[in-house]
Amino acid sequence: MLVVKIIAGLISLLTLYLIMKKINNYTHTHYQYVVFDWFNYILVAASYACFYFGHKIYSTALLEQGDWLNGILLIGIGIIGIILMCIINFSKLPMLIGLLVTVVQLSIYVILSIVGFYALIALFILSHGIRPVYNLNSK
Repeated sequence: MLVVKIIAGLISLLTLYLIMKKINNYTHTHYQYVVFDWFNYILVAASYACFYFGHKIYSTALLEQGDWLNGILLIGIGIIGIILMCIINFSKLPMLIGLLVTVVQLSIYVILSIVGFYALIALFILSHGIRPVYNLNSK
Protein backbone atom coordinates (compact mmCIF):
# COMPACT_ATOMS: atom_id res chain seq x y z
CA MET A 1 0.00 0.00 0.00
CA LEU A 2 2.92 2.31 0.70
CA VAL A 3 4.19 1.82 -2.84
CA VAL A 4 0.79 2.85 -4.24
CA LYS A 5 0.85 6.01 -2.12
CA ILE A 6 4.36 6.88 -3.30
CA ILE A 7 3.40 6.31 -6.95
CA ALA A 8 0.23 8.40 -6.50
CA GLY A 9 2.28 11.19 -4.94
CA LEU A 10 4.79 11.14 -7.80
CA ILE A 11 2.01 11.15 -10.39
CA SER A 12 0.39 14.10 -8.59
CA LEU A 13 3.65 16.04 -8.60
CA LEU A 14 4.14 15.27 -12.29
CA THR A 15 0.60 16.49 -13.03
CA LEU A 16 1.27 19.71 -11.10
CA TYR A 17 4.48 20.19 -13.07
CA LEU A 18 2.66 19.77 -16.39
CA ILE A 19 -0.06 22.24 -15.35
CA MET A 20 2.59 24.75 -14.30
CA LYS A 21 4.47 24.29 -17.58
CA LYS A 22 1.31 24.80 -19.64
CA ILE A 23 0.34 27.97 -17.75
CA ASN A 24 3.89 29.33 -18.02
CA ASN A 25 3.97 28.69 -21.77
CA TYR A 26 0.61 30.41 -22.25
CA THR A 27 1.41 33.48 -20.17
CA HIS A 28 4.90 33.80 -21.61
CA THR A 29 3.76 33.67 -25.24
CA HIS A 30 0.77 35.99 -24.80
CA TYR A 31 1.85 38.39 -22.03
CA GLN A 32 5.65 37.94 -21.67
CA TYR A 33 5.26 37.02 -18.00
CA VAL A 34 6.28 33.77 -16.32
CA VAL A 35 3.88 32.95 -13.50
CA PHE A 36 5.72 30.06 -11.85
CA ASP A 37 9.27 31.11 -11.04
CA TRP A 38 11.51 30.94 -7.99
CA PHE A 39 10.77 34.45 -6.74
CA ASN A 40 7.02 33.81 -6.73
CA TYR A 41 7.49 30.40 -5.10
CA ILE A 42 9.72 31.72 -2.32
CA LEU A 43 7.40 34.68 -1.68
CA VAL A 44 4.31 32.49 -1.41
CA ALA A 45 6.07 29.73 0.57
CA ALA A 46 7.36 32.28 3.08
CA SER A 47 3.86 33.78 3.33
CA TYR A 48 2.32 30.37 3.96
CA ALA A 49 5.00 29.62 6.56
CA CYS A 50 4.17 32.91 8.30
CA PHE A 51 0.47 31.96 8.27
CA TYR A 52 1.16 28.51 9.72
CA PHE A 53 3.62 29.51 12.43
CA GLY A 54 1.66 32.67 13.26
CA HIS A 55 -1.48 30.60 13.81
CA LYS A 56 0.45 28.14 15.98
CA ILE A 57 1.98 30.92 18.09
CA TYR A 58 -1.36 32.74 18.36
CA SER A 59 -3.36 29.68 19.44
CA THR A 60 -0.67 28.58 21.92
CA ALA A 61 -0.53 32.05 23.42
CA LEU A 62 -4.30 32.14 23.81
CA LEU A 63 -4.31 28.81 25.65
CA GLU A 64 -1.48 29.86 27.97
CA GLN A 65 -2.73 33.44 28.49
CA GLY A 66 0.47 34.69 26.87
CA ASP A 67 1.41 37.35 24.34
CA TRP A 68 -0.58 36.66 21.17
CA LEU A 69 0.70 39.73 19.31
CA ASN A 70 3.65 37.84 17.79
CA GLY A 71 1.28 35.38 16.12
CA ILE A 72 -0.89 38.19 14.76
CA LEU A 73 2.21 39.92 13.41
CA LEU A 74 3.32 36.77 11.56
CA ILE A 75 -0.15 36.28 10.12
CA GLY A 76 -0.11 39.92 8.97
CA ILE A 77 3.25 39.39 7.23
CA GLY A 78 1.78 36.34 5.49
CA ILE A 79 -1.22 38.35 4.32
CA ILE A 80 1.04 41.09 2.98
CA GLY A 81 3.04 38.50 1.01
CA ILE A 82 -0.08 37.00 -0.57
CA ILE A 83 -1.45 40.46 -1.41
CA LEU A 84 1.89 41.36 -2.99
CA MET A 85 1.74 38.21 -5.13
CA CYS A 86 -1.78 39.12 -6.26
CA ILE A 87 -0.70 42.67 -7.11
CA ILE A 88 2.23 41.37 -9.17
CA ASN A 89 0.00 38.96 -11.09
CA PHE A 90 -2.76 41.53 -11.70
CA SER A 91 -0.27 44.14 -12.90
CA LYS A 92 1.27 41.78 -15.46
CA LEU A 93 -1.89 39.99 -16.69
CA PRO A 94 -5.46 40.98 -17.66
CA MET A 95 -8.02 40.87 -14.85
CA LEU A 96 -9.78 37.57 -15.62
CA ILE A 97 -6.63 35.67 -16.53
CA GLY A 98 -4.81 37.21 -13.58
CA LEU A 99 -7.55 36.05 -11.23
CA LEU A 100 -7.60 32.50 -12.61
CA VAL A 101 -3.82 32.22 -12.67
CA THR A 102 -3.51 33.59 -9.14
CA VAL A 103 -6.03 31.09 -7.75
CA VAL A 104 -4.28 28.19 -9.51
CA GLN A 105 -0.85 29.50 -8.52
CA LEU A 106 -1.69 29.86 -4.84
CA SER A 107 -3.36 26.43 -4.80
CA ILE A 108 -0.36 24.73 -6.37
CA TYR A 109 2.09 26.59 -4.16
CA VAL A 110 0.32 25.28 -1.03
CA ILE A 111 1.23 21.74 -2.04
CA LEU A 112 4.72 22.65 -3.21
CA SER A 113 5.42 24.61 -0.02
CA ILE A 114 4.67 21.58 2.13
CA VAL A 115 6.73 19.26 -0.08
CA GLY A 116 9.52 21.84 -0.26
CA PHE A 117 9.61 22.23 3.53
CA TYR A 118 10.12 18.50 4.06
CA ALA A 119 12.66 18.37 1.22
CA LEU A 120 14.56 21.24 2.82
CA ILE A 121 14.67 19.43 6.15
CA ALA A 122 15.85 16.22 4.47
CA LEU A 123 18.52 18.13 2.54
CA PHE A 124 19.70 19.79 5.73
CA ILE A 125 19.95 16.44 7.52
CA LEU A 126 21.77 14.78 4.64
CA SER A 127 24.19 17.65 4.08
CA HIS A 128 25.33 17.75 7.70
CA GLY A 129 26.00 14.04 7.93
CA ILE A 130 24.18 13.56 11.20
CA ARG A 131 25.54 10.52 13.01
CA PRO A 132 24.41 8.78 16.19
CA VAL A 133 25.70 10.12 19.48
CA TYR A 134 27.42 7.67 21.80
CA ASN A 135 27.61 8.20 25.55
CA LEU A 136 31.06 7.15 26.72
CA ASN A 137 30.41 7.92 30.38
CA SER A 138 27.55 5.48 30.88
CA LYS A 139 27.84 2.77 33.56
